[in-house]
Amino acid sequence: MKDLDAIYCAARELPPEDRPAYLTKACGNDTALRLRIEQMLALAPIAEAFITDVNGTVLNPSNHQSEKCISPPLPPQIFPP
Repeated sequence: MKDLDAIYCAARELPPEDRPAYLTKACGNDTALRLRIEQMLALAPIAEAFITDVNGTVLNPSNHQSEKCISPPLPPQIFPP
């Protein structure tokens, strides 16, 4: 599998309207990889809201000082067997 974290982090840096073209290029024919990254991108705002209070203050700044992109954990995949 291609580098999920690297592709996710690069996609996060792009405006939302530019992400589909980037993912097409980065993921190629790997539809499972693209789907997982799209799920991660969809969850990113929820994860960010979870780590901030109502005023937008980061609740745990020690984990958020790095410029490094950190992929959010994914929920278990729900696919038919």
